[in-house]
Amino acid sequence: MSLVKNKFHVILASQSPFRAELLNRLGIDFEQVSSDIDETCRPGESAQELTQRLATRKAQFVLDRLESMADETLVIIGSDQVASHRGKILGKPRSRENAIKQLSTFKNDKVEFFTAVSVLTHAEKFEHLDVTQVYFKELSLKQIENYVDAEDVLNCAGSFKSEGLGISLFKKIKNQDPTALIGLPMIWVANCLQKIGIKIP
Repeated sequence: MSLVKNKFHVILASQSPFRAELLNRLGIDFEQVSSDIDETCRPGESAQELTQRLATRKAQFVLDRLESMADETLVIIGSDQVASHRGKILGKPRSRENAIKQLSTFKNDKVEFFTAVSVLTHAEKFEHLDVTQVYFKELSLKQIENYVDAEDVLNCAGSFKSEGLGISLFKKIKNQDPTALIGLPMIWVANCLQKIGIKIP
């Protein structure tokens, strides 16, 4: 629902319903446009470097595609998230067996989530990286199996959904912005959009 009218055309470079739900909290008009980019990790690239590069690339892809057709000032929001365990970037399990194996390595340990945001206009570029540390409980194999069977996590990096039942696996979370773990650090995004000139509220 749009509450505030602006001279800006805000675009979320993502089809994620979770990111859209977060951005919708600001009460501004925006639309979602997918960004078809190669998300392959480069050799030697860290989780931080990968997620920031992809967030910026997603925003740039949409800006390049739409800038010539825009009558208003485009404000593109690109975001990406990469999970890391003991320095290793986590992939999607793709199978029940892999999901159980992946979650078993997390018990009584922590996983770091690097959530990057890039906000682009034709003249300005703003970037931000938020780090969330998720501490897991001492989980039994039965608990892990029950969770994997209860929630569709085969296409989720790390084999869990923090915005769903996955939060029951956690002991605690450490970060500066509770929305970062869901995929879009809204404290920073709101401040950035205000700096550009968008009225919130």
